[in-house]
Amino acid sequence: MSSKRLSSSLFSVLGVAVPVLVAGFGNACSSDFEGCAASRSCGAAAGEAGEGGSGATAGKGGAGGKGAGGSAGRAVEMGGEGGEEAGGKGGTSGSNSGGTGGMAGGDAGQGGGDDEGGAPGTGGSGGSSGSAGAGGTAGSSALDMTPPTLTLKRLTRLVPPSAARDEADLEGATGVAADTTLVLTFSEPMDRVTTQAAFQSADISGVTFAWSGDDTVLTITPNAALAYATGDSTVAALSYTISITDTAEDQAGNRMASSWSGTFSTMRQVSQTLTASGAEAVRHIRTSSNTSCGSDPWVGDNTFNEASCIAIQFDLALIPEGIVSWLRSTASGEFLNREGAAFTHLGDVHFYEFDAVPLTTAGWATMPIVDRGVFAYNDRQYPSIDLLGSMPEAYATQGTNGTLLQYRVSFPIQTNSDETLQLVRFACTYDLELEYLIP
Repeated sequence: MSSKRLSSSLFSVLGVAVPVLVAGFGNACSSDFEGCAASRSCGAAAGEAGEGGSGATAGKGGAGGKGAGGSAGRAVEMGGEGGEEAGGKGGTSGSNSGGTGGMAGGDAGQGGGDDEGGAPGTGGSGGSSGSAGAGGTAGSSALDMTPPTLTLKRLTRLVPPSAARDEADLEGATGVAADTTLVLTFSEPMDRVTTQAAFQSADISGVTFAWSGDDTVLTITPNAALAYATGDSTVAALSYTISITDTAEDQAGNRMASSWSGTFSTMRQVSQTLTASGAEAVRHIRTSSNTSCGSDPWVGDNTFNEASCIAIQFDLALIPEGIVSWLRSTASGEFLNREGAAFTHLGDVHFYEFDAVPLTTAGWATMPIVDRGVFAYNDRQYPSIDLLGSMPEAYATQGTNGTLLQYRVSFPIQTNSDETLQLVRFACTYDLELEYLIP
């Protein structure tokens, strides 16, 4: 049968006569290949091609491309030899799901036959293009790359005149209290572990850390009281140095740009003794006279019922300015002897504070006085009195009456008028032992 003509014939398929339209192969085979051997097929099919009639197994076209970008399948099976001719059905179009659409099917599959070629199958339709993928979510904001810094370095110190507390800048601070706390404020929340590990001090053996809720303020409390330098008024203060190394990190992992260190000094605990002696500092004052101490200073009365006392004064100008706290103030003297039953009839010897500048002022006996307490009783050899309670006031008001702190040593009862000798003798030297804190 010529490949250039169309004819109608009966094709028996499973015993049933079916009219079939047979067409030439077109350009699927070359024009000089007469009829195409029944055992060959040249086209490729998209989708699933139809099956050939009985007597010959028609070639199946390859399934059409499915999914993303699949190429159309091509027929690989050849028609059976010697069968009746019958055209295969056109292949179904390939489906698509997202991605790039499948390509259109190739040439229709063709049935084999030695007389008439099978009609070409219809090519499958190309799959439609898939929709574009959704865009990604927006990225987070830029990372924190700023190194943390120390913005405040504070501590607790003592301030005059009554050892009140205040906070001061840590660097270069003086007069720091023994139980001070150190407070460091950072520019941003810090990592607790690395920051605490970055704390260093060769002067403080152990500390306790405490953080604010937002991790920006670190409070450092020494586990033991800091020491004070002790000595006279020339003793140098003890210094303490603390450091935060650059290994401290903020919560974003940024290290401090550089290490920091600060030095402060604690209070000085000074001991000092003021001595009252000599003609101007110790006077023997009787009702009728006011003389230097001499060799026989006594308190009490005599057979003439003449009262006698000893007046002493200490010069506070010898004490440095800036004292923060008083720790001790004790006046002491030396007992020499007694005559009569002075302690029995006149009481204990007291220390009275008064102002009589100078001590030679007349009328001392009538000047206002403040009883500071018992100085001597019975025959105690080294009488003394604690003046700590009155010392802050005396120190604070010096200048009102000069820098002199004056006391009168006498019995509460000046004389009992019994014309009996009742007296106690003391040495002409008195000491005022002081201990105080000063920056």
